[in-house]
Amino acid sequence: MASEGGSTVPGRDPAWKYCSPIEGNRNATICNFCGLVMKSGGITRFKSHLMHKDPHNNTKKCPRVPPEVKEEIRLLVHDKQKAKAKKNADIEEIRSQLRGTMGTHHTHLVNEDDDDEDAEEEDVYMYPTDMHPDERDAYRSAVRASKASNWEREQHENIVGSKRKSGESSTGIPSTMRKSQNIFKGGAIKETMGRLISKFFIYESVAPAKAKSHHFKNMIIGAQQAGMGIEPPSPYEIKNKYLEMEYKEMEAYVNQQREKWKTYGCTIMSYGWTGPTKLSIINFMVYSKGTTVFLKSVDASNYIKDHKYIVDPAFRLNAFPT
Repeated sequence: MASEGGSTVPGRDPAWKYCSPIEGNRNATICNFCGLVMKSGGITRFKSHLMHKDPHNNTKKCPRVPPEVKEEIRLLVHDKQKAKAKKNADIEEIRSQLRGTMGTHHTHLVNEDDDDEDAEEEDVYMYPTDMHPDERDAYRSAVRASKASNWEREQHENIVGSKRKSGESSTGIPSTMRKSQNIFKGGAIKETMGRLISKFFIYESVAPAKAKSHHFKNMIIGAQQAGMGIEPPSPYEIKNKYLEMEYKEMEAYVNQQREKWKTYGCTIMSYGWTGPTKLSIINFMVYSKGTTVFLKSVDASNYIKDHKYIVDPAFRLNAFPT
């Protein structure tokens, strides 16, 4: 049996001294006190197991954890949350100074499921402390509109002023495109483009890690190849025309994979999870010839999810209707 209080590896969460990892699964832990094996959630979920406090009530409490260890983990989690809150507040104070329109007193939303070691930092949108949750959408829209309006006005004033000094006339190119032409005058094209793109990430609270997305890179390449004068899609076009096109493209891809299943065979895989809404969901995927396709989610909240339930004809009819 593993020792109840092992040594801590430098740079790792101190709670690791009370559990053992499972080789090949970086998110799995084995409790040194009760032997419970958790195959997901990482060290964050394990700490909930020890301190008997899980915001989603989805973690079994350790029956053998000593009181002093339970208190140690509770203080550890409290200190980390406090440090994270201070860090977010410091970041937002800097952003507030840059933006010039948002106040310095804010509250923030913390994702309690973040793994302290592995989670990538994402931008968190801030709200005034006395704001009701129902008002946040309107507040966010107002701030974004204000930022966009101020930026557009500044750019317009700069462009109009430069044209008046140089005596340039209108070129017939859309106003937004003329602004871009003026912006790139001066030589520092890459840096200017970087700033324009970064403004979108910063002011729209988009996680910087999304810049690695191949969809983002394709968007930039496509815009470069399209050239001047091509207006971007409107919000209505994105949520209607282009969303429908994406759906049909994905539907065609899945149907193409279905034909391959007939030739090469396939394996149906499933896993279950319980979220904050307390719904117990089973997700089904199909694996075939190196490709995995999501098939369906089934609400199994009112059933015991054992092998008898999975092979039950009524369940199969609900999960895979003909």
